Amino acid sequence: MSSRIRLSSTFLIFAGIGLSAVAEEPKPESVPARVLPGLRKDGFVQLPNQWKLKPAGTQIEVGDLPVNIQLHPSGQYAAVLHSGMKQHEIVILDTNAASPGIVSRTVVKQAFYGLAFSPDGKQVFASGGEFDVVHVWDFDKGTLHNAGTLTVSVGRRTVPAGMAFDAAGRDLFVTGLWADCPTTTRPEPASASRRRPPWSPRTTWPSACSSKALPTRSSGRKPQSS
Repeated sequence: MSSRIRLSSTFLIFAGIGLSAVAEEPKPESVPARVLPGLRKDGFVQLPNQWKLKPAGTQIEVGDLPVNIQLHPSGQYAAVLHSGMKQHEIVILDTNAASPGIVSRTVVKQAFYGLAFSPDGKQVFASGGEFDVVHVWDFDKGTLHNAGTLTVSVGRRTVPAGMAFDAAGRDLFVTGLWADCPTTTRPEPASASRRRPPWSPRTTWPSACSSKALPTRSSGRKPQSS
């Protein structure tokens, strides 16, 4: 009888130790939620380096890789040029604080960095990338129409990039990225016929566009002859 009591006591002791070990075993830590880069619910933008940004003001979602923004002379509209992996386009925004938003979207086959309004606000110009053209549209209350092109090639691959009008607002200066030279062209007024052959550029710096000015892969720019 006493041996049975001792065995029962021993069993109860070991059972108690086992239950105590189970009770004291630490619980697995909870896995934190996965945070990915992008817009968060609280309005912050999560960056890949774990930093967070919260821009001031009002944000308007546009398209893939906006590369240039130009404000209309009236201040009411803004043109946004997109040159990403997806569709290339120009998005026109209404900047009115009471009702900001997208007014129109105009798709182009290829675009690059260059974007400009004419000084009178009646035309929009945008780079055509490796097509060596400048796209041009008439602008009216946030919409683009009467599309045309300006040829800006200087006889070799040019790739028009940045562009701006001169102080008089007549000549459009265009940077030839691959040709390593600037060119100028004088666009026709808005609503003029664009059915004739594309305009030819007028190069204002002949020495900069000469073959001697082309960069070389071995030693950089070749010296220009005096």
